[in-house]
Parts: sequence; C-alpha cells; structure tokens
Amino acid sequence: MSEIAQENVIRNVAATLQLFSCSHPADFVCHLARAYEDEKGANARQAIGQIGPAR
Repeated sequence: MSEIAQENVIRNVAATLQLFSCSHPADFVCHLARAYEDEKGANARQAIGQIGPAR
C-alpha cells in the first residue's frame, strides 16, 4: 500500500482552497459588486469587499 505524505495533502488542500477563494463565476462577481454598491453599512461593505472583487 502506498502512503501519501501529510505535507503533500496539506499543500494540495491549501492550493485548492486558494484557487476556490479567488475564482468566482462572472455572475457571482456581478451580484457581489451590486450588493457592495447598494450596501449602506460600512462594516457590511467591508465584509463584502473581503469576499471578492468589489467595485
């Protein structure tokens, strides 16, 4: 039975999470930008801005 090194699992999971956190579908980005523009609360705008590319 072959073994998978823990370091390889950690590195691959981290890379996958990074990819998913930066790769949003275009419709999601559009809705997120609209929500950012429509939001009145400073804290909520900041939170939306941390999720993805807000304009």
